[in-house]
Parts: sequence; structure tokens; C-alpha cells
Amino acid sequence: MFTFILPLMFSAPLLPQARGEDLHPARIYGEKTLREGGKLQITCSTFGIVEKCDEVFVYLCRNGTAIEKKKTRDQDIDFSIDGVTKAFIGNYSCVFSKKEYDLKDVKGQGSESIFITVNDSFVPAYVTLSGMSVSEETDVDVTCTSSKLPDNVQHNIYAYLCKNGTVIRVNIWSTEKMVAIFTLKRVTRRDAGSYTCGLMADIQPIPKTRRHGINEANLHVTGFFRFHSE
Repeated sequence: MFTFILPLMFSAPLLPQARGEDLHPARIYGEKTLREGGKLQITCSTFGIVEKCDEVFVYLCRNGTAIEKKKTRDQDIDFSIDGVTKAFIGNYSCVFSKKEYDLKDVKGQGSESIFITVNDSFVPAYVTLSGMSVSEETDVDVTCTSSKLPDNVQHNIYAYLCKNGTVIRVNIWSTEKMVAIFTLKRVTRRDAGSYTCGLMADIQPIPKTRRHGINEANLHVTGFFRFHSE
């Protein structure tokens, strides 16, 4: 009679590992929902795990790979990263070691973890012009529309207008009419260019990757001719 031994299959957390020495798990604290363009702020803690006088290297990990590290004697270590994008979404944890390792060599996750999501603070919108080709000193209305709004909206929504990839104006979005209108008064040839628009949940710096809309509208401005009587 043959006896078959089947391997035991189970799901277990990936243990912290680095070349030459195991790492140790640390505690983690931080907000679980961030806004795009904001700041990631996380605290790793070795309180009750490491003596206060001991010097250690603390690593912040995302999806099992270290992304930041600090050398410290403190038991609470703060990590702060500006410019949150959708790439920040993932599972975060903290580990530490007495020996320093390169970030690429630190794999695994701590005993605790938090999953961080990123809200859509920026939404591309559709732009139209009241005139595509106009003469100088003509007023041009630039209309921004969108059926989608930014996530986690608590107060005003803002529409931003870009020309050739640079933000030039910000206006309050009408949630009743679902539109924002920018008026370019008495345009000159300097106003000619490619216009886009988008929406944001609050006033904040707009990443270059978000300075595009659903479409582009090109404004052409011709010279203004004056006729002089003799």
C-alpha cells in the first residue's frame, strides 16, 4: 500500500528578511486614507521592543519592500513623504535591525500593517472655447465641465485652468450647474495656446501629471486691425 504525504498549505505573513540577518517587526501608526498631492505621514514604533538607548535602523515598507529608512535611538520614528500619488496605495508596515541594509535588500512585513488608499483629489474635465479663432481684444469664455467630481468633497470644489501645461487660473466649481467659466478679457496674441481644465477637492499645489484634461482646446488669436481715416 502506498502512502501519499500531502504538503500542508496555509497562508502566513511574509517574515522580515535581509541578506545575512533577520529583521524584527515594529508597530505602525498613520492615516489610512490620503488625498492625492498630499503628504504621507507614518510613525514606526519600537516602544517596548527595543531599549531606548539602543541604536537601530528602522525601515518603512510598502507591499513587503522597504521604501525609506532612518538611523535612530528614538522609539517613535516619523516618516514623511510629500507628493502623494496613486502609486502610494498599498500595504505598509515597519521593521528594524541593528545592522544597516540597502532598501532593496529589505523584504517582508512587520507584525502589524495598515492598508493606505488614495482619494482622487484631481479629476480631468472637458474644456470648450466660445471662439477657437478670434481677433485681439475679443473676450473669450473658457467653459470647464465634468460629470465626475473629486473624492471626499466636504466644502467647495475648485476648477483650474491650464494653458500649455501651466495653471493660470482657479475658480469655484458650480455644483448646481456642474460647470465653471473662465473669461479671458480682451485677449492678445500672448493668450493663444492649448487650454485644458480639471477639478480639485481643495486649494493645493497641482502635480504636473494632473495638469491635463479630458481634451485640449486650441485658441488662435489674430491681430487687431485699426482703420485710420485720412
